[in-house]
Amino acid sequence: MTIGEQIKGALASLVLALLPGVCPDLTASFADLGREVGPGVRIEPFFDEVSGRTITVSGNPETVRHQWIEVEHPQFDRFLRIEVSGETTDPWNALLHSPANPVPIRAGAWVLVSFHGRNSPGSKPDSAFFKGYLERNEPAWMSLAEVSGATSDDWSRHVGFGQVTEDLPAGAVRLSVHLGFGRQSIDLAGFTVAILDGSVDPMALPSSTLTYDGMADDAPWRAKAAAMIAANRMGRFAIQVTDPAGRPVEGASIEVELAKHAYAFGTFFSRLVLDDTPQAADYREWIQANFNHATTPLYWADWGWADPVRRSEYLRMAAWLQEIDLPARGHVLLYPGWTFAPAELRAMADSPEDFNARVVAHLEEIVPLMRARGIREYDVINELRELSDFTDIVGMDGVVGWFRKVRELDPGAVLYINENSILTDGGRNRAQQDHYFNLIRWLLEKGAPLDGIGMQGHSSEAATPPEVIWSILDRFAVFGLPIRITEYDLGTRDEGGQAAYDRDFTTAVFSHPATVGMTRWGFYEPQMWRPLGAMIRADGSLKPNGEAHRRLLFETWHTRGRGRSDENGEFACRAFFGSYRVRVGFEGADFESVVEFPLLPDADGNGLSTVVIPIGR
Repeated sequence: MTIGEQIKGALASLVLALLPGVCPDLTASFADLGREVGPGVRIEPFFDEVSGRTITVSGNPETVRHQWIEVEHPQFDRFLRIEVSGETTDPWNALLHSPANPVPIRAGAWVLVSFHGRNSPGSKPDSAFFKGYLERNEPAWMSLAEVSGATSDDWSRHVGFGQVTEDLPAGAVRLSVHLGFGRQSIDLAGFTVAILDGSVDPMALPSSTLTYDGMADDAPWRAKAAAMIAANRMGRFAIQVTDPAGRPVEGASIEVELAKHAYAFGTFFSRLVLDDTPQAADYREWIQANFNHATTPLYWADWGWADPVRRSEYLRMAAWLQEIDLPARGHVLLYPGWTFAPAELRAMADSPEDFNARVVAHLEEIVPLMRARGIREYDVINELRELSDFTDIVGMDGVVGWFRKVRELDPGAVLYINENSILTDGGRNRAQQDHYFNLIRWLLEKGAPLDGIGMQGHSSEAATPPEVIWSILDRFAVFGLPIRITEYDLGTRDEGGQAAYDRDFTTAVFSHPATVGMTRWGFYEPQMWRPLGAMIRADGSLKPNGEAHRRLLFETWHTRGRGRSDENGEFACRAFFGSYRVRVGFEGADFESVVEFPLLPDADGNGLSTVVIPIGR
C-alpha cells in the first residue's frame, strides 16, 4: 500500500469516528473493514450504532432470553448474550434482526455482514450454532449473503457477503440470524452490516474459517470410518482363468482395475449438456470423468415441464444420459408448493377432485416418457415439511395415492421421498428430523410404496460433524430402506475448509452401510444454484474440494491388482464393489483380453468371475 493510500484509509477511519451517533463498536468495525477493502470503496452502513435499538432478538420469552453485557475487547465494548433454554420447532423460532438498508442498493453493489461470536462461558453444549442471512423478503424471499457457523470458547469472526443482481429499494434487505438449534447460549458482538460499491475486489473481502468437530487429521472417527468402509464397501474379488475345455490355467498374468464403483457418486446437471460449444463439451467431459451417476431435473413449474421448450430439454437431457449409459434418477415428480407448480394447478385449488386428477394426469404423462429414456428412480415428492400447498387441498392421503400411481406406471422404479435440513446445521435441527422420521413411518403404515429415503445436504459453515452424521443415519436406518444423499453442496469461501469437509462428509456417508449414494448439487460454478459449492471454477480450474473428490474416488477408494493365476487358475484380492477391467495374458504376448464385470457383494461379501482364454484359436 502506498503512503497516499495509507493516508486515505486513516482519513476514512477518522471520518467514521467523528460521525455523530456512531458508537465505538461501529467505529472499530468500519475502520477494520476500510483497511480490508482498501481506499476508494464507498461503505454505507445499515445502522449507526450497535445496541438494543438496532439489534433485536425475538422468540418465546420463556425459552429465548437476551441481554447486553459490557466487555473490554479491541473490536467492541459490549456483546449480546442470547440463551435458548428449550427445544424449538424451527431455527427461526429464536431470531436476531438488524435494521433494513437505509438507502437503495444498486445492482452490482455488494452487501456484507460481519460479527464476532463465542460460546457463553460455562455453557453447554460445547459449541453454539447459528445461520444468518442478508435477506430480502418481498416480493419473494431471497438470500443475498449467508453467514453461518459454530462457535468455540474463544471469540472468532464470522463474515458473509454477496453481490446484488438487481436494484433494491431502501428498506428491502436486513440481517436475520437463526439461533433456534436446541438449547444453547451464544455471545455475539461487533456487528457490521454494510453496502459496498461495485468497485470492491471480492478477493480483498474478509471471510470466515470453517471448523467442525472431527476436523483434525488424527480424529478418532477416521480409523472407525476406514474399518466401516473395508467392511461395507469391499469384498474378496476372485477371478478364475480356464481354457476352452474348462481346465484351470496356471501362471496367467492378470491385471484388474476398478472401472466404476457400485456406490453411486453422482451430480445434478444443467441443460448446458445440450449446447454445441467448447464450454458445453468440457461440461459433458467433466460429468463423465468425475461421476458414475446423475440426477436430471423434472420440475413441473411453468418454468419447467409445463413450458414446451423446457420439457423438450428435460427429455433430451435424460436421453443424453441414456446415450452415454450413465445411470440416473429424476428430481422431482411433485414439489408441493406453488412456486414449483404450474399456474393451471393453482387455479384448481378449490376443487380437490380436479386438483388430484390433474396431478395424476401429469404423472401419467411424465413417468412413461422418462421410463423410455432410462429413468427408473425418482424423488416422488420433496420437502413436505415446509410445503403444504398440495396437502392442504387433498390431505396426506393424496401423497400415498401419488406414490401408488407412480408404482402402477412403472412397477420397477425406485421411489424416494426427499427432505431438507436433516443432515445439516450441525445436526441440531431435531424437530425437522423428528418430523421426517414420523412422516416416513406414517407413509409406510399407510401402504405407500416407498423404496428409499432421500436426505438433502445443502451445508453451510455450521457444518455437521461426521460422527453426528452417523448418528442421524443410524436412526433412519431402522426403516430398512436405502438412504441416498440427494443434494450435497457446501457454501463457504474457505476453500481449504471446504475441501476438508467435502472429504469428511463423503467419507462418513460412504462408510455407513445404509447409504447407497451421494449426489452433489452440481459441480461447475456458472451452472450451480449455490456457486460457492462448486468443484470447478468458472475458468475451468479445479478447486481444492474437486481435487479431494478425485483423490478419494481414484486413489483412496480405488482398486488395482496384479498377479498370476495359481494351480486352480485363480487370482484374488480385496477390492471395492463395482465394475472392473480385467486383462489376462498367457504364453507371452499371444493373448490379451479385457473383461468388464460387476463385483457385487453376495452373502459372504465375495465376488467370483471366470475368464475363459481361447487358447489355440
